[in-house]
Amino acid sequence: MPQQLLSINSGCACGIRRSTFEHGEKLQANRHLVGLQHIILISSMEEAAWACHRVPAEAQWSALEAWPHGSELRLEGLGLSLGWDEVYAGVGLR
Repeated sequence: MPQQLLSINSGCACGIRRSTFEHGEKLQANRHLVGLQHIILISSMEEAAWACHRVPAEAQWSALEAWPHGSELRLEGLGLSLGWDEVYAGVGLR
């Protein structure tokens, strides 16, 4: 059975804010997916994004934290990085 390693959510497009997502059912449901390593919440209304990841040694998830503008997000569980500009290139928010 394939495992989902990354979940990218654009909840802000439908009025869901970070605080709602962070404490809501969708984040909790995602955290229960077997094999999921990273969750990224990307705003489609402004240049803002947040991320959290599974901490295998502690068998829990990190807090949902801001992804700093212009930086790279290291996705350790996948062995790669995702550049801020790659996500927002051509979106038209600038």
